[in-house]
Amino acid sequence: MRESDGTGRIGRRAVVAGGMAALMGLSWAGPAAAEELDVYLNRAAADFMTLARSGVAKKKMREKFAGLLQRYVDIRSISLTSLGPYQKQLTPEIKDEFLKLSEAYISAFFVYYIEEFQGVSLAVKSTSKQGKFTTVISNVMFSDGDAKPVRWRLMPTGSGYRIQDVNVRGVWLSISLKERYTDKMKRGRGDFAPLFEELRSAETW
Repeated sequence: MRESDGTGRIGRRAVVAGGMAALMGLSWAGPAAAEELDVYLNRAAADFMTLARSGVAKKKMREKFAGLLQRYVDIRSISLTSLGPYQKQLTPEIKDEFLKLSEAYISAFFVYYIEEFQGVSLAVKSTSKQGKFTTVISNVMFSDGDAKPVRWRLMPTGSGYRIQDVNVRGVWLSISLKERYTDKMKRGRGDFAPLFEELRSAETW
């Protein structure tokens, strides 16, 4: 699994394989809340898996994943949080462009690791609370009997829930994106141009 290409640039696989996030201080969610959350998460996972198995071309797949992300995932929050301290340097003129590019980048991430989501069902193993978030530990089940673990972090909203983060291969997406985004900003000395160039490169994955 690729960590760095020798230039200090974090490899795409490091987005998934960068490091393990610890889960501390968890308490069980109430049965009614867990049931409502399970219904939401299973619906979202079913849509992700159906698209992952659809076999459409990569460009079209990225576009369709972007639509699902808008429906189920708090892309805005993940994108802004991933900038770390550099979020304060976002001007109104470039904020919209950054959010658009970040959404496309995250969509490309899902397509790049499409095999992780080509299952047929989601098996929820446990649901737990951590502050304002609810963490769900699950397995994506495959037709051949294989199972791949995926963790989800969700937050309740006025209309239900929104996915705030996804943990694949033991690493939270938001943490890995933050490492990648802030690394680009640091190397660019606060200039957003190198980061934007990196985000646009997702079109070639």
